[in-house]
Amino acid sequence: MSEAIESDYVLWRETRVGEVTGWKATSRWSKRKEGLLPMPIKVGELAMTPAHEVIKINRARIAGASDDEVRALVKQLHAALGCTDSTA
Repeated sequence: MSEAIESDYVLWRETRVGEVTGWKATSRWSKRKEGLLPMPIKVGELAMTPAHEVIKINRARIAGASDDEVRALVKQLHAALGCTDSTA
């Protein structure tokens, strides 16, 4: 199985999301409220974020995506999970 396919099934804890994005917890939640970072999903008692979502956001940022383009991407990612922006 390729690494790309495997990443679809990897969930990251908040500490890992922070390591990958470079944002501290407060900044991550601010970005989420602004629609610039996907909301985590609940897995039992934990809040986890699919790794591929964070990777897609980072790729978009590296490619020079505007905030509006990132917001559209976040909406697509939420829709793919079958949730609204506030219920991820």
